[in-house]
Amino acid sequence: MLKRTLSIWSIILVLLLYNNNCFAQQNNTIVDKEFGYLTKEQRQLLKEQQQLLDERKAAFIKNLTPDQLAILKDKSKSKTTREQLIRQSLTPKQRNNLKQHRLALKTRRDMFRKSLNSNQRTHLKRFLAKRHIKDRRRLLRRLRRLIQHNLD
Repeated sequence: MLKRTLSIWSIILVLLLYNNNCFAQQNNTIVDKEFGYLTKEQRQLLKEQQQLLDERKAAFIKNLTPDQLAILKDKSKSKTTREQLIRQSLTPKQRNNLKQHRLALKTRRDMFRKSLNSNQRTHLKRFLAKRHIKDRRRLLRRLRRLIQHNLD
């Protein structure tokens, strides 16, 4: 009986691992399908831009004062109110850093746009037009799941 139970669990485990591997490969094909028209250099530009964003965001948050961090973490105020309060509380040095960050992002974005040919531009426009619909559907699915879990 014990051997039979172990063999059943091992089969289930193998099937789960196989399914997980197939799902990961499916996700890679989706990314390749969406951005397959980009060259390796263009993909590298996008990765570098994302890394730059992450690094600058971390550096910006690291340089905030405790009062500014308290404003950010205060969930009782709306997001727009918090943004306004943060903007008002920025020091000239922090404003300068933000300006430099925006400039660096703009130059990266322009470099990427210049590297696109007309066919790639149309693909990118189509992808961006569909993206908000997919995001909205994903959000609705998450909300439905949360509601179901809370009702159960």
